[in-house]
Amino acid sequence: MRTVLALAIVALCFCGCAATSIDLKFLSIEPVNVAEGKSRVVDIRIYQLKDSAKWEASTAAAIWDDPKAALAESLIEVKQGESIFPEKADNAQGKTITLDPLSAECKFIGIVAQFGGEDTVGKPFIVATVDEADDVVFKLTGYHIAKSAK
Repeated sequence: MRTVLALAIVALCFCGCAATSIDLKFLSIEPVNVAEGKSRVVDIRIYQLKDSAKWEASTAAAIWDDPKAALAESLIEVKQGESIFPEKADNAQGKTITLDPLSAECKFIGIVAQFGGEDTVGKPFIVATVDEADDVVFKLTGYHIAKSAK
């Protein structure tokens, strides 16, 4: 009887059970979001998405201002009010943000960073698959966000 119960538990663990939360790692490396010669905090929003097509066809401003209109049926949930503080590159600790609960429908994680200026290189928003988002660091530099290896 114990063997049957143990096998049932093992089978449940390997039958495509989806993660119920995810940890996202962020680094904000100076200079970032500079005003009057000083790096400033960057506010971000994290979006759980069913797919990435609407995200990739939209703009950071449209997503930030009205995510329901910009992302329509692909939007599951928005996590608002997270701030990432600037750090020196040689002593950066970063910040981990946990999405809990993570919807079973979530296939992509989108992130918009609210910068005070504009940069011609890169974008203030990014998207990653759920699997990829768990394995990268989202790095904020200048006025854009990028993915880098952990």
